[in-house]
Amino acid sequence: MNALMSKWFSMCDSLGVAPKQFSVLASGGLVAAIILGVKFTGGATKATAAPKPAPEPAAATARAVAPTATASTFQLRAWPARDPFTAFEAVPAEPAPAVATGSVKSGPDSLKLQATMDDGYAVINGRTIAVGGRVIDTASGQSFELTEVGFRRAVLQSGKERFEIAFER
Repeated sequence: MNALMSKWFSMCDSLGVAPKQFSVLASGGLVAAIILGVKFTGGATKATAAPKPAPEPAAATARAVAPTATASTFQLRAWPARDPFTAFEAVPAEPAPAVATGSVKSGPDSLKLQATMDDGYAVINGRTIAVGGRVIDTASGQSFELTEVGFRRAVLQSGKERFEIAFER
């Protein structure tokens, strides 16, 4: 018995753990391994199975019948429609509405268009502005109303003058 105890203490010393703590941990691990082994091997075998009771007639049961689930199959594309990590360079599905050539001037240099969205929003100088919203040119103090948002462009109006700003490439 002393030889077994000395081996136990020397093993605990080499692992750097207290003997009592290690014995509790080892016995817990052994019990867990036995429980998992019984669970995965099917547990104790049954000598005889009890016969199933006869099913009740359908009219006598008042239970609700759960709908059965059907399997759904989805077919995904092997490649995405475009690379999400590159700049958007595609041609728009619908061309932007034509504006009379002489009626629109180039917008002020201090107003930078940073993004356009299909539902009538534009990001100008870091501010998101809806159609009908106003932006002020800090260089000149002039106020502009956002009148139109197109593909990579926005049209601003100040008084009767119309200005177009676009993404710089």
